[in-house]
Amino acid sequence: MLSDDVFRRAYDHACQRLVAWSEEQRDVASVEHDVNGDYLRLSLTPHAATACPVEILLHRTAQAYDVQFGGTDMWEGRPAGVDPAGLETMLQAVVDGRVVTRHWRSAATGLDLGHAVIVSPAQLTPIRFLTGTSSGDEPAGAVCSDRHWARYRRA
Repeated sequence: MLSDDVFRRAYDHACQRLVAWSEEQRDVASVEHDVNGDYLRLSLTPHAATACPVEILLHRTAQAYDVQFGGTDMWEGRPAGVDPAGLETMLQAVVDGRVVTRHWRSAATGLDLGHAVIVSPAQLTPIRFLTGTSSGDEPAGAVCSDRHWARYRRA
């Protein structure tokens, strides 16, 4: 973890950038943001039903963020780092429709074996949020289904 004063400066800068960036999305999404000394909550709900809603909660004191994709897939306590551009890049990939949600179910029982959200920022390594499987590989005896989300903006 970074010292509180170093992270606070990065956090303040990230909050300013993310709020400004989110305002640019108002033509294609309902935007909510709440900034205070402890956290930034940013929510984008696209007007298009086939685009992926996303909500992020950036915690100042924990130096971490929580993120929810598609209204159901949530990951908590991800390390925030000090680069606000990293979060902005991830959110821009969601707006650009570069998101896949992947679910694995048992072929025999239909039991949920795990899921992943894969966010693919342009020209960067995809960001994988995994649960149930440690490597993201398909579990033995599983059926995999993918949902590819659409862009917020239509050409």
